[in-house]
This record gives sequence, structure tokens and C-alpha cells, in this order.
Amino acid sequence: MIQPYFDGTDGLIVSTDDVYRHILRRPKPKVKEISAPAKRVDISNIIFSIVIIIAIGYGLINAPALLTRGLFYLKHDVFNKSANVSIAPEIPLSAPTGVVNGAKTQPAVTSGVKNNHILIERINLDAPINWDVLNNNTDLMKSLQSGLAQLKGNAKPNQTGNIFIVGHSSNFPWAKGNYKTVFVLLPELKVGDKIDIGYQDVDYQYTVSEVKTVSANDVSIMDNSKNQLSLMTCVPIGTNFKRLVVVAKPTSKITNPQPLENSTPVNNLLPSIR
Repeated sequence: MIQPYFDGTDGLIVSTDDVYRHILRRPKPKVKEISAPAKRVDISNIIFSIVIIIAIGYGLINAPALLTRGLFYLKHDVFNKSANVSIAPEIPLSAPTGVVNGAKTQPAVTSGVKNNHILIERINLDAPINWDVLNNNTDLMKSLQSGLAQLKGNAKPNQTGNIFIVGHSSNFPWAKGNYKTVFVLLPELKVGDKIDIGYQDVDYQYTVSEVKTVSANDVSIMDNSKNQLSLMTCVPIGTNFKRLVVVAKPTSKITNPQPLENSTPVNNLLPSIR
């Protein structure tokens, strides 16, 4: 502060700023404001948040399938590496009994499997099979609402060839049907496990020989020149990135096998069924 002298203003006190402005005719000096440093965008936090959102969404959509898999792990202690895997002894080939070409034979030896059903005791699966389903998205998805789908152009149990059956591992919660997780435990099958299929009052029996994962375009698994049962689903759970295939060999010989109507699948592409 300064105390200048003015007539009639005895002892007037003015500020330095007033002196600059009114007397010295200079503009008030500007004080440079120090701005706050700009906030950096942390990309890692954004990526982490996106990953968490995706993980939560995946878990919610596939919750039934993941729960089924988790309960199976707890029940069978699959994380215990010391646990022994029992492999059933190989059964010699024999002719199935029941109804063959319309002629009644001796009663079929049955495991309790129902007609047009598949029974796999290891994974507690008993599900209906829809036969001769066209290999296209519309027909497949409609068929899978009520069970499994055997693809038209591949063999049936009373024919020599590749019986190719597909099912969901997980499907969207809002999708129709009660078989959205029917094949979620398919990867848990082991070599030697037994599979039964009921068809035309005969119990056809198979033994698992291979469990493998293939690419989504590996159509060789539908090859009809192989006399086997092939069960397929998409993996990982809830995706269609790859295909999980369980191959099983027949443990009974077919009497008077019926000819295939068409030895080539209608659509030479692997189904995309989640």
C-alpha cells in the first residue's frame, strides 16, 4: 500500500493496483495461473473393467452349464490325480437281439435304455434322440429343443457307418428347450466308458475309444466309412470355437445291417450349436 497526497483527500490510502491503473496508466500485471496437471487415462484399468464385464456376462449366460460341470468335479474328485480311472473290459462282438428286420428274436439284453434314447451312466445322461435331422441351423436348433440330433446322411444304429449325434454344451438362457446343457459333461468321458442307444427295440452298445478336440472345420469326423458312434458338441462351454468329439466303437455285431440312404452327409459342414 502507498499513501499519496491529493487535495481534499487527507490521508487517502489506495492500493498499488489503483496506482498502476489511475496514475501510472499501466495495466494490472497478469498473474499466471498454474493449471492442474491433466489427468492421464489409465488404459490398463479400462481393459481390466472390460474383461471383468465380459467374465460376468459369460458366467451369467452359462451358469447352468458351469454349475453342472462344477458339481460333477466335486462328486468325482476329478482334480485328484491319484484317482484310478476304471476301464471296462472289452466285450466280444455278438449279434444284438430284439427285433431284426421285423422278425422277433430272443429278448434283448438291456441296460434300461429306452427306445430312441442314449444312456451314458458315467455322466448320468439319459436323453432322447431325434433321427434324420438336416444339417442346417434352422432344423438343428429346432431339433435340439427336444433332445439330441442324429444328422441325416449318417448311419443309424442298425446300419454300418458313422452314427453322428450332436447336442448343446450350453445355450442362451432365453432359448427354447430343456436340453441346453445335455452334452456339457461329454468331455468327462474316458476310454472304456459304456454308451447304450435304444433303437427299434434293440439295445446297441458301444465302448468309448477316443475323446478329442478338433477344429470347427474338421469334417473328417463325419466320415461314413468308419463304423462307429460319434458324439459331438461345441467347446469351450457356450462357444463354437472348437468341437469336442467322443468316438465309441460298437461292442455288438449288427445282423443284416440296413443300407445307408445316402453315404454322404447332406451338408458337409460341422454343425455350429454352442
